[in-house]
Order: sequence, then structure tokens, then C-alpha cells
Amino acid sequence: MVGRSGRLCRGARSAGFGDRGPGLCRTTSLRCDRGLSAGACGACGHGRTLQPPAQLEWRALACLAEALGQIGRRHPRGGRAARGSRGRSGGQQDLRDRPGLVRIALRLPKGGSTQVKNSEVKVTDTQAGHGAGGANIDADDARIGLESLIERWDGLGVVSCYHAETRSWIFVALHDNTLGRPTGGCRLKSYPSPAEALRDAMRLAEGMTSKWAAIDLPYGGGKSVLSVPGPVAGDRRRSLFRRFAQVLNALDGGYSVGEDLGTTREDMTFLASLTKAVAGSRDGNPPPNPSPYTAVGVHAGIAAAVNHLDGSPDLTGKSVLIQGAGDVGGVLARLLRDSGARVLVSDIDGDRAGAVAAQYGGIVIDPDAVYDTECDVYAPGAVGATVNARTIPRLRCRAVAGPANNQLEVPEDAERLRARGVLYAPDYVINGGGAMSFGLMERGILDPGDLESRVRSIGTSLAAIFREADEAGCSPVVAARERAARVLGRS
Repeated sequence: MVGRSGRLCRGARSAGFGDRGPGLCRTTSLRCDRGLSAGACGACGHGRTLQPPAQLEWRALACLAEALGQIGRRHPRGGRAARGSRGRSGGQQDLRDRPGLVRIALRLPKGGSTQVKNSEVKVTDTQAGHGAGGANIDADDARIGLESLIERWDGLGVVSCYHAETRSWIFVALHDNTLGRPTGGCRLKSYPSPAEALRDAMRLAEGMTSKWAAIDLPYGGGKSVLSVPGPVAGDRRRSLFRRFAQVLNALDGGYSVGEDLGTTREDMTFLASLTKAVAGSRDGNPPPNPSPYTAVGVHAGIAAAVNHLDGSPDLTGKSVLIQGAGDVGGVLARLLRDSGARVLVSDIDGDRAGAVAAQYGGIVIDPDAVYDTECDVYAPGAVGATVNARTIPRLRCRAVAGPANNQLEVPEDAERLRARGVLYAPDYVINGGGAMSFGLMERGILDPGDLESRVRSIGTSLAAIFREADEAGCSPVVAARERAARVLGRS
């Protein structure tokens, strides 16, 4: 329970979230006369803070605020940190010099006494700016942008923290826990603004909800983003991950993290030494590299797409353009070569593209020519939103099937592909091999051969999605969404 200035009511801190009686509100010094067991703090919440649902770890989120010691802490320049507060000089306080500032925004599941309107449990004081090398935006505009994103989102909630040493924002977006604990990778990237970073975290978390449902494993949708102003390395990078570990530990099992774009196996190794929240880690060691299993799932999905188009999964002679020659792209190139496919490779790092092409008998494609290159399958494997209203008219492929997240810029792009006769393999299904391998390893399935065999079932799932889409006369995105909704019990 949060007071007007963002300080935790003692009823929330010591009453154990409703398991005891009322307490004194530290914000107003008034008695929380109804207590959390009644679902609201009459002193500071004004009936807005509602009874915690059974499945949401309010205790962990409050522990986050308490453990980092930021909500309700006195500002070092004097005065209390409150929404819209001003320092003694009368000027607006720059909250960037409060390195541990934590904002919590929760949206409870609809229905009964657990409905929250407009994400009213939140601490939203912020001066959004990345400092040197990043886009500075007005504090009021930043607050409106972040708050409006949260208010429109249907997820469980958002936890955010500003790390002053690296001028970086940490966002953890928790979308859904219907199937289990929110679990998803950590992305490290520069964004134009904190709002754009939060938007990406939310979109990725939603994708994880669908991904876990599509592969039918007992995990929920969550994602984290470390929004950095530029390259972060050495001691500064470790400092950022230490702060991230604090956030993860304070969530107390409420979210599990893995490797994603911009983070490395070394990052996960370091993180696993600080927290148990790294998915699949054992005895302080990180899980095996997920990239090979992601590539295995994509390879199976490409074969399923070709089978749907040609009546055979044989990839001999089929041309596949891999956009992004990183860890996943390199393994995928090898699998495609071994299947007799013609491998085309593109990457903004020309040397890396050339090395992969040389190793697996492929051809290098200039990044500017990707969308105009004729091929059977275009496999986007770098950043998202490469399939959009500008690139779809240029595509000269029969199918889009690759490992990147959020490949479509907007949902309407699925229909644009369908109108052009291009088969689309929904990204959160085809790229689910890495996540599936983590989930299986956590359940005690460790044999590499067994893991690969199970991950290849992604091809079977996609074959069913393609058939259902044809029968319903809709995009495979719609068919995949309906399948996920059935697993989540929403249809």
C-alpha cells in the first residue's frame, strides 16, 4: 500500500498484507483504521488500494521498495521526496541523483474486489533522461508517457529503478501469471526515451505470456529491459547488474530472468552469482547457452512452413535469408546447410556475416538489399519490427519465419502479409526453443538429445496453427492467439 508521497503505509510494511490489524500511515501519521484486510487504507489510499489477489506477490513488491530503501526516504538535499515536490530552493528536484529511486505500478486482475482502475497503486515521480548520449525529455512529458503506458496496459504491473552511475533505467514488466511465475529474458539496449524502453518491456512481456501458452509450459509472461545511454562495460556494467540483482532478489521469486538481446552469457554468469532468479541456473551457475535450442526450434518451424507451402518439409534447394548472424543465426545457418538449404546471410557487421557465410557455404547479402532479395524464406533474427508497412511491399519471399522477437511493427502487418500471400510463422511460437529448453531443464530434463527432440515439437505446433488459419480464413497470428487463449482459459 502506497501513500500519496510514495511511502509505504506501516500497515503494508508490518501488518503482513492484511494478516494483522491496522497501523499508522507514515505519510500522514493517521491511523489506517480499516487495515489491509478490508482492502484499503482509509488514511492515505482513500479506498483506492485494494485487497491483494492470491496470485500476486505484493509482499515481494513491497520488500523491493523496503530493501532498496528508496520509497519514502528523505531527499539528500532536504525535504521529502513526494509527487511534484520541490526542494527548499523552490526549484523542481532532479530525481536522477537518487540512484535507487524505485517506482512500482500494479494493475490487479479484473473481477470481484481485486479490480484496480487506472493503475492507482504507483509511485510516479521521475525525471526521465539518459544524460549524455541519450534523449532528454521534459519531466512532465516523461511522467505522462510512462503513466499513460501503464494505465493502458493489461499486465500485472511494472517495477522500475534508475541507476545513477550508468544513467540507466531498469524496467521489469510482469504481464501474466496464469500459468506460473513470470519468466523472460533481459534486454540491454539504448532507447530514445525511458517511455520507449518501458513500451518495449511491456510488448516483450506480453509476447512471453503468449510464448509460454503456445508451448504449454507452466510459466507466465515477464520481461526486463536495461535502458542504457550507450556502451556499458567493465566495472560500470557489473555495477548495473548488481543493482539489477538487488531488484530481482527483492522480488523474491516473483520473476525469473534469462539472456536476451544485448545481454551475454557472461552477464548471466555474473548475475547468477548474485541471485537465484536466473532461469535454469544451478548452484550459482548459469544455464547452458539457449541459442542452439532457439535455432533448433526455428529450423523446425521453417521446415513446417515449407511443408505447408510445398507439401514436403524437405529443405533441399530452398533458399533461406537469415537476417542477423549472431549466436542463433550462426547455429541456424549450420542446421540449414546440413538440411541442404541454400543459405543467405545478412548482418550490419559485415565481417560477422562473411564469417558465417564462409563457414557454412552461404552468400552474404547487403543489409540494404535484404527485403528486395528473392528467397523462399526470410528469417528475421536481429531487432524487431522489421516486417512493416514499408518493407512488406518489397519482400520477395514466400514465408517469414525467423528467431527475432516482435517481428511485426503493428498487428495489422499480419494481414498485410496474408494479403500478399506470404506465410507468417508467429514469432513467439517459432522462437520459443530457448525458453522451452530453460523450462524443461528446470523440470529436470537435462539430456541434450531429449531437449532437442522436445524443442522440435515447435514445428508440429506451427503446422497445426497454419492449418487452423487456413480453415478459419485468417492470419496465423490470429490462430496462434486463439490457441494461446485456450491454454490461458480465456476463450
